[in-house]
Amino acid sequence: MFYHKANIERTVIMAFDKVIVPTEKELIIQQLEKKIISGELAAGVKLPSERELAENLGVTKSVLHFALKELEQLKFLRCVPRHGTYVNDWLRCGNFETLNAVLKLQGVNVDAELKNSLIQMRNVIESDAMRLCSERCTDEDYAQLQAAIDRLASSPDDADSGVHAELIREFHLLIVEKSGNLMYPIMMRAFSDFSAAIWVRCVEFWSKERVVELEQEQLDLIRSGKGELAGEQIKEMHRCFLAGQRI
Repeated sequence: MFYHKANIERTVIMAFDKVIVPTEKELIIQQLEKKIISGELAAGVKLPSERELAENLGVTKSVLHFALKELEQLKFLRCVPRHGTYVNDWLRCGNFETLNAVLKLQGVNVDAELKNSLIQMRNVIESDAMRLCSERCTDEDYAQLQAAIDRLASSPDDADSGVHAELIREFHLLIVEKSGNLMYPIMMRAFSDFSAAIWVRCVEFWSKERVVELEQEQLDLIRSGKGELAGEQIKEMHRCFLAGQRI
């Protein structure tokens, strides 16, 4: 009697993200956002009538109308009854929703001026959060902050830089959460994707080990009541990063 080995095919179970197809409205919003943010459509420019623009884009007037209304809420457009729709000065009139839209569209690939402005905003928030932490953090708070650093330190050196960046972001978000200021965490999360991309580049530039050392120095300063010095260090980190210098 002869036996034949069966060819056994092993099925590998993998997790896949669901494919989400943008709607016509979302595609219109993305297209106009790109043109406005890039300056191709400058502030003050009047758009064609809704009928004409809908025909040019190949969509119904109702779909276009809802897209324009959303762009108005995001402060990219200004709709004037019986006069028309104008490109808004979003840098002057924008809000958190505007910022989220810009970062969602461009990610870390924002222009140099906007990138510098975002990092300066982070500096203001996080440096003050470090000062507040040094005044109010409890032993339990310090233990949680230390645990966040330890998770980064013990993460595999050959892990993807995105894994390290997320652990770094966790520590800095925890800083603002422990500050006691209710708005700081919300403001930091508003550009979390941008921050994560920045931390990826920091890890690749300085190494995980160096970032761990810097975080530990910051926590030690906060714990010893020198939160303002810790804030100055985070500013120096960002300055060196922008200048392409080691720290």
